[in-house]
Amino acid sequence: MGMDILHANTLEFLHSKILVVDDMESNVRLLSVVLKKYYPNIMTASNGVEAIKIATQTPPDIILLDLMMPDMDGIEVCLELKKNPTTAQIPVIFLSAIGETKQIVAGFEAGAVDYLVKPYQATELLARVKTHLLMQHLQNRLQDLNSEKDSFLGMVAHDLRGPLSIITGYAELLLFQKNIDAQKRESYLQSILSQTHRMSEMMKNLLDINAIENGKLNLDVKRHSLKEIIASSIEHQKGYALMKKQVIQQEMPEEEVFIETDRNRFLQIVENLVSNAVKYSPPGKTVWIRLKNTAENLRLEIQDEGPGLNEEDKKHLFQKFARLSTKTTAGEPSIGLGLSIVKKLVDTMGGKIWCETELGKGCLFVLSFGRNS
Repeated sequence: MGMDILHANTLEFLHSKILVVDDMESNVRLLSVVLKKYYPNIMTASNGVEAIKIATQTPPDIILLDLMMPDMDGIEVCLELKKNPTTAQIPVIFLSAIGETKQIVAGFEAGAVDYLVKPYQATELLARVKTHLLMQHLQNRLQDLNSEKDSFLGMVAHDLRGPLSIITGYAELLLFQKNIDAQKRESYLQSILSQTHRMSEMMKNLLDINAIENGKLNLDVKRHSLKEIIASSIEHQKGYALMKKQVIQQEMPEEEVFIETDRNRFLQIVENLVSNAVKYSPPGKTVWIRLKNTAENLRLEIQDEGPGLNEEDKKHLFQKFARLSTKTTAGEPSIGLGLSIVKKLVDTMGGKIWCETELGKGCLFVLSFGRNS
């Protein structure tokens, strides 16, 4: 009963791999029986050389290492593990029948994170294992967050550098060239305005993703015409599509279609998908928008005639700051947040989104919502 309560939330570590190292078969068997109730992935080794080989080839999440073994004792094994970058970060718990301070200190100096003296209680063993798995998980998560932060800062700095350079360049021209004619002056100001809008959109996306991830996104849900929202999104993208000599083709049901949603956020979803379709389609192509209203759901499809996605791009499509190998057809900028925001908004609204694509055959994005008409 006590162990069940202690490990009631151990499911998150169910797939953790544990390496048990002991030269006594009876000890290995006993440890395995205790651990397997909560951690099915148990690996075993009967000596130091075997332990190092297993840990290097299939790195475990934690190692339970007997201190006193012939030929190569636990201290030597631990020191070897800590030398290897592949195994250096794996937490090691020493197991020993000797509880002398000198031995314990030697174990910690070799790089162990804990030390258990035999005979030990099953509850104590399980508690120590769980604690160090949790600590390792948190450490890995912090490292991931730190890497994500560095990546984020690098990408934002890179993507802001372009528009800032353009703004600075045109501002300097306006300041230092005294005899600029009215047409050029207007062109320079239009470029500056365009780049400030681009930077503003980047900041808006960053704030949006932060609000969604922190649960601070408030939705104003009301009954809206879905056909009207789609028409508004097309109107906003029509000018750019015309510049690329593209056609936005609609297939809509004759009847009115209503949905319970936050209009502005739903408009943001559709605009983002239509904008992407325009960006990734070559000049002269068609972007298709289809709305299907069935008894079960509302299904919105946005299809482009662009290059499509390879298998690797599919894996990262809805991730933050995704940099896909597929490029926009006119050098349009992107910091890789649009589809991540779309996915999170759709999830928040209780819908589903996915992409059907093949390399060379364009992308079909599908939005599906339970019918609220």
